[in-house]
Amino acid sequence: MRTWAHSSTISSIAESDNSPPERLILVYGNCQAHWLAGLLAAQGLGQVCIVGTPFGFYPEFHGLRPFFIDPAEAATWATRAKMLGRQVTILEQSSPLNPGLDEATLKLGSHVVRFPHLEVRAYWHPWLAKAADGFDPARIQRQFAFDLGAMRRSAHKAGWDGSLIDFLEETHQSSLHFYTLNHPGAALMQRLHAGVCAGLETRGALDRTAYEWAQDEIKAQGGIAFIAEHPLHDAVIDALDLTWAREGWYALWQQAYFLAGAGEHTRALEMLDEAAVMPDHDPHLYLTMGTLLSVRGQDEAALRAFGRAHRAYPQNPEYGRLWLDAHAGGDGDLAVRLQSELRSRLPPS
Repeated sequence: MRTWAHSSTISSIAESDNSPPERLILVYGNCQAHWLAGLLAAQGLGQVCIVGTPFGFYPEFHGLRPFFIDPAEAATWATRAKMLGRQVTILEQSSPLNPGLDEATLKLGSHVVRFPHLEVRAYWHPWLAKAADGFDPARIQRQFAFDLGAMRRSAHKAGWDGSLIDFLEETHQSSLHFYTLNHPGAALMQRLHAGVCAGLETRGALDRTAYEWAQDEIKAQGGIAFIAEHPLHDAVIDALDLTWAREGWYALWQQAYFLAGAGEHTRALEMLDEAAVMPDHDPHLYLTMGTLLSVRGQDEAALRAFGRAHRAYPQNPEYGRLWLDAHAGGDGDLAVRLQSELRSRLPPS
């Protein structure tokens, strides 16, 4: 049975017969912060609240997900928690250009744990295309160097040493570390999680079994491995000498993507089928497969492909929408009804 962390009111918590968790964690940041918040909630580290609204998906782990509250509610929750003698932690994501939380917000917490924002715009086609020479190898290399510098500043601002960015710089050519410009893979998310837990542990030891479970969960899910901005442009792969993009499932997916665009559908589908049986593949390749099968009029096979993507990451609305649209078979009214039914079954945010 799936268990959800429903949104609640302060009064409902106060009237509950259950003892409140010892720690309240208020999370401020982007999708990386939201994903980590979901993991921390499932890890059982306390009552985890994301201050803000969902970015199109609800981070969950084995049916558990954090609360979403607005900034005004955050002050009320923190005040009430302190009245109950609970520890209040502010988890803040730091970035070079963001001034950070104001003093009033920081004072809501008993202590503050920070972690850096990670982003590689050198991988992002629309960003590169803004410049006339965007796909020039030298331009891509300069952008990547700029990205590394920005992440180092972010880490410094969060009070971290440079080892995380050193690791990225040393291994980015041999390992896929990002699915979009700011969706890190397992190795980076494990390190972010470890740093956050180290910060939390300064106020009390954490359960090591639960910590190890969380680390294993990150590896199993591959980090924030959905809504991919892939496959990468050949110019990026060549300029940065990304060997991981020239082998295995990724190389098959990329070749299939461009073969499909050239009209070589049969060969493209053969390569996608081959890529899909390889370990650690990105479920986004099923979207390529489903789209191609739809174009060929193979509606039942397309439905299965979209369903595979949806089952891999059910919290991703992009996968769910395409799967429901395939179920509807072009009937717009039915698609609307199916999506409405799905939303009605979701827990409140």
